[in-house]
Amino acid sequence: MKFTAGLVTQLAGALQERLHNHHFYEAYSTGNDELYLVFYSNIKETFFSIRILWEARLCFLFFSDEPVLKPTPHYYFFNELKGQEVLCVFQHPGNRSFQIDFENDFQLVCKLYDGLSNVLLLHEGKLLYHFRKNITSDYSFSLARLVNEVKPETKEESFTDASSFFSRMNESNRSFLSHFAFEEEKRKLLSYYQTEIKKTTAYLLKTEQALAQLRNAVPLEEIGHLLMANLHLIPQGVSEYELIDFYRDRPLKIKLKKDLSAQQNAEVYYRKAKNKKNEEQQLLEQLSKAKSKLEVLAQNFSLAEQAQTLKQLKPLRPVSTTSANDKTERFKQFHHNGFTILVGKNAANNDELTFRYSHKNDLWLHARDVSGSHVIIRYRQGTIFPKTVIEYAASLAAYYSKAKGSSLVPVVYCERKFVRKPKGAAPGEVSHQKSEMIMAEPVKLKN
Repeated sequence: MKFTAGLVTQLAGALQERLHNHHFYEAYSTGNDELYLVFYSNIKETFFSIRILWEARLCFLFFSDEPVLKPTPHYYFFNELKGQEVLCVFQHPGNRSFQIDFENDFQLVCKLYDGLSNVLLLHEGKLLYHFRKNITSDYSFSLARLVNEVKPETKEESFTDASSFFSRMNESNRSFLSHFAFEEEKRKLLSYYQTEIKKTTAYLLKTEQALAQLRNAVPLEEIGHLLMANLHLIPQGVSEYELIDFYRDRPLKIKLKKDLSAQQNAEVYYRKAKNKKNEEQQLLEQLSKAKSKLEVLAQNFSLAEQAQTLKQLKPLRPVSTTSANDKTERFKQFHHNGFTILVGKNAANNDELTFRYSHKNDLWLHARDVSGSHVIIRYRQGTIFPKTVIEYAASLAAYYSKAKGSSLVPVVYCERKFVRKPKGAAPGEVSHQKSEMIMAEPVKLKN
């Protein structure tokens, strides 16, 4: 949601009230765009959790008084805070950020700057760790930019309506995300149908033109008749000869095969005439199918425009025409710990895998500084790529490369969205950013 300084003031006040006599219990994540902060009260024996979700370049906070069932796998963060008592919560003056102070001079800073939102752990004011590594500006984070040297005093009065505030925020965020999901689905569907309508209309026009051209041409069977009627006039070894078209009473230049006699050329035209009838029938069938498809596309586009709920959009989702078997045959396919890994077969196939069949959040791997296969680890929603899976895929990238004879091969990897195709680059040639490196043993693994 869109945070304002005024809303953060209310949020900090509600948290100050709710986290009184609470200790930090744990922090964990299921992916790069979600973080849970869990607190526990020894006095009341109650839990309180804050779920921070990044979606649509915005930050959403959800609150719960119930212990959250942790999904598998999950990864822990901010272990330095475990068991530390919450001392106070306050907003950075006039800013869209707040701070939770713990004993032993630990601080947890939450910046709520839309796409630049982040959660940072500090000790004695110095940065120890920040959760969202893609916010590169936070590598040089300074608390002094947010807080004056004199710490602002926290207000003693309690926030009497904290539960109601959290409930309203939960409901508002759920409503926004539900609406966003609907709008995003609708936008994608409308864009899909617009593109398909444009492509089908162009195909329809092209087919109609081909049919008209076929029908307006001099019938091939008639050309055969003309040749048979003038066998005595046509010399051997010419590639073209002009005859009078007695069907239309005008001269007609007829193309001939030099190595065939006039009669043999006539037979060629008779055979082509039969094929032409089949071609015309095929064009008519293609025309009929294209018109039917265009009607369905136009109808679905109209229904998508009028839809008001996700339920109404669901039947309009296009059915994928590519089966799992097609993808398996197109690329080498492996499985490890629940993850699917695809390996390119050649340079052109590498481009197809990386730029047509991969998602921006997939993990891309390639042996460094040598030619070889592109390797893709399929992204799983809410799951961080385990190290064991990366090592497995790296072994594949090492084996399917020119360096497979080495004992260890350096393999680079990064999210697919950081891989680019330079202008004029050869097939399979790419550039990449924000990559990491791992040493892998080239091993031939069974797919």
